[in-house]
Amino acid sequence: MSSNPIETTFDLQHQSVKQAREIVEQNVKLQQSMMQSVPDGMDAQRSVQHRASDLSKQALHTYAEAIEAASPEAEMSFEDMHQAIDDGFDMFNESLDDMWDYYEQIVDMNVEAYDEFTDTQLDFVHDSFDAFLESYEAVEEQTIEITNPEMHPED
Repeated sequence: MSSNPIETTFDLQHQSVKQAREIVEQNVKLQQSMMQSVPDGMDAQRSVQHRASDLSKQALHTYAEAIEAASPEAEMSFEDMHQAIDDGFDMFNESLDDMWDYYEQIVDMNVEAYDEFTDTQLDFVHDSFDAFLESYEAVEEQTIEITNPEMHPED
């Protein structure tokens, strides 16, 4: 730091601008990182839904087995009931997979678009701060030149 208070002020302001730039960049990158984590969350949700579907299927099979055990003389075919349960859940899981595949495609496209957007946003941030700092440094030079007594000795 300089002993000239004006230069010191400009140095402090310059550091503040640099810190502000870093904070803005970090915020943009944080948002980008959060967006990129969305597909991972979807994978977890998909897995949970499949587990829930399997548990429901098992519960229905257990219920059918309980009915079968409680009515050994029933003329109803419990094999057909078990097959209907399996077929219903197979259709449900296929539909679920199709839905998740579609959602994943949409999310992947959006993540890609958001990455491009944040790259553009970061370029804009860099360009804006660079332009500001360039202008700021020009003002700083002029101000220091005007206020520096060593540059303007008294006659």
